[in-house]
Amino acid sequence: MDAASIARPDGASIRTRERLRPALELFAVVGMLEAELWFLRAHGPAWLNVLVYGSIVATLWLSHERRRKARTEDAPTVASPVRAWGEVLGATLVLSAMLVVAAWLVGDSSETFEFVFLDKPLPKLMAWLVGKFVAALGQQLALQLFLWPVCRELTRSRAGGTILAAMIFGLIHLPSPALVAITTLSGTVWIILYQRTGRLAPLIVSHMILATLAHGGLPERLTYDMRVGLSATADLKRFETLKDPKIRKANRRLKENRASLIYYSSDDYYRAQGGTFAGFVRGLFRDILDRPANDSDVEFWRTRNLANPRADIPSMFLASDEYAQLQERRKADAEKSSLRR
Repeated sequence: MDAASIARPDGASIRTRERLRPALELFAVVGMLEAELWFLRAHGPAWLNVLVYGSIVATLWLSHERRRKARTEDAPTVASPVRAWGEVLGATLVLSAMLVVAAWLVGDSSETFEFVFLDKPLPKLMAWLVGKFVAALGQQLALQLFLWPVCRELTRSRAGGTILAAMIFGLIHLPSPALVAITTLSGTVWIILYQRTGRLAPLIVSHMILATLAHGGLPERLTYDMRVGLSATADLKRFETLKDPKIRKANRRLKENRASLIYYSSDDYYRAQGGTFAGFVRGLFRDILDRPANDSDVEFWRTRNLANPRADIPSMFLASDEYAQLQERRKADAEKSSLRR
């Protein structure tokens, strides 16, 4: 064996070195993101969160530049706008139908197809839409221009890279198993569509449509209100309580009467009842339950161990069976009155 053959690396070592850089990039990006989602979001200073996301963006850019200069990145086929939008919207329609069927199978009328998060004043709704657009744009850029190409380099397979990228994309959405399943499936479809069409705009729209449908159509106890990381686990106990049908029905009633809840919990209402606890409780009985409160009623609510009586008591009244039955009677009386006219 001559010196040249000894110095020349074999094919296996070359392939190992070629995989090392993308593996380190993937580990760095996912590691920083998970640290932010599971620790820094709750415990870290704001400047550190900005630093982490800045580092993630820098890593994504350097990874893209490395592949561009080395010409190792597979360029997707760029389809015409009509074909791209047609294919993406067609796939979105199929995925939306699957979400609707899943919602009917796992949910009930107390918790499915509630798009109350869209019920905002126009300025707040526009801000919400901008936030969702930025989130969808960021996730699609990371998925299509970093996660898939890097996983493609690691697996040396288009199919393998697609599966690995979609699985990582899904697992980032823990702790909700339902959200992981949804994003893994959607991520797989989005990667395939991007490789077929080469256009991000339809995928961003698809992302926003499916996220909104999943948020409003699927039970909150399964999707954890579309939250990930510590922001989901912080409210995990509430999500667990939603497994009780009675709790779900009460929450549904509160959502239907959220404007009333805001009013009866306000400082203005409390002052209008004399600014005393007894006057507050008597006013709630009169205005919500349409009946007077006696002294024992007032004493009962005074002795309840409630974290925030000014909000908790109106919540319980508005979510009660008594109030629901009163609303039904009022509705029936109004219908009878309109028929007599």
